[in-house]
Amino acid sequence: MAVTNDQPPTEVFLVQQPNCIAFEYVKSMLSVGLSTISLAGYNLDQVTHRTRNMRILCVGLGGGSLPLFLAHNLPGATLDVVEIDGSVIEAAVETMGFPPCEIHRLQANVSSHGLETRNQIRSNVPGGHLNAGHEYAINQEVLWGGLLNRVTVYEADGEHFVEDLVQKRFNEERLSRQYYDLVFVDAFDGEDVVPTKLWTRDGAFLKNLNKLLHPKHGTVVVNLHTDSPPPSILEKVTGQYRSGFDPSLSQGRKIQEACCTYRDVLLPPETGTGPTAGLAFTVAVPSQGNISLVVSRGLSIQSHLDSQSQNQQSAQEKQMFVEKLQAESKYVQKVLNTRLDFFKRVSRGFQVVQGRVSPAKVLQ
Repeated sequence: MAVTNDQPPTEVFLVQQPNCIAFEYVKSMLSVGLSTISLAGYNLDQVTHRTRNMRILCVGLGGGSLPLFLAHNLPGATLDVVEIDGSVIEAAVETMGFPPCEIHRLQANVSSHGLETRNQIRSNVPGGHLNAGHEYAINQEVLWGGLLNRVTVYEADGEHFVEDLVQKRFNEERLSRQYYDLVFVDAFDGEDVVPTKLWTRDGAFLKNLNKLLHPKHGTVVVNLHTDSPPPSILEKVTGQYRSGFDPSLSQGRKIQEACCTYRDVLLPPETGTGPTAGLAFTVAVPSQGNISLVVSRGLSIQSHLDSQSQNQQSAQEKQMFVEKLQAESKYVQKVLNTRLDFFKRVSRGFQVVQGRVSPAKVLQ
């Protein structure tokens, strides 16, 4: 006698753990970004207790571990996540356990003049979520709670997204929330290089991001991948470097120019008084060749660190700042109640962004 099982198959949901981060560069970005904005006077403790609303922009989704960590550990934060590749979004949700948040697609049309224009965002969600029944929605609410309402994913070009925000092409609800407190940029092309349009000095992305960043404490963190392998011990000792290597641009020519461009565009004189308008610095990510660039409008020691006539004072100021940042990292880690070790990641290879690379050097 055959025995049949009339019970419906059990649904299995992939759930990404918010505090389980695989990549060291993501840990670096989170550690230095949150510690810096806290040092700039932004009260993260209020965000954790939902008494202050924080706005965060993430350009680039990847597997979703960075925005998920932020949304989970900062219950008072709302996040806009922009990802140009729809397949990356689908993979993050369906195979990596990223929450099935509301997804919008920024459509591109051709106008009657033959120019590419962008209409308002059309709402959509991943295929499985779009056709899911009431039971699925309840299960997801149980798994993720209010987090689903605080994270919005946009399938859009980062440059177009910030441009449309500035030009007020989004709905009125989003227009009422003007500034981003914290911005993470983690976008690479097929050659593992940050797209040029995201660090072009006169480009639309930085020009519009400058208008969207909070004028007092706004902080931007950019993941960069060095385009110049480090010199060998022999090269350092002899001072004779391989062809094409410039010791004054040890992180790589394009990386140095990108750092200077972010600093110059986001910390212009009109945001403060001269060069004290903010601070731009980098920290290293060992073994991965990544660099976390930080640009903060809430810190003001740049004038001391850039002074060529006060080398000893500059070194002292730098050390004092690093110590303050390390102390702040311990405080932030305690506030977030996370096991992620912020302290060791906020000062590795610390360098202040100084000078400017000539276009000739970049183009060589």
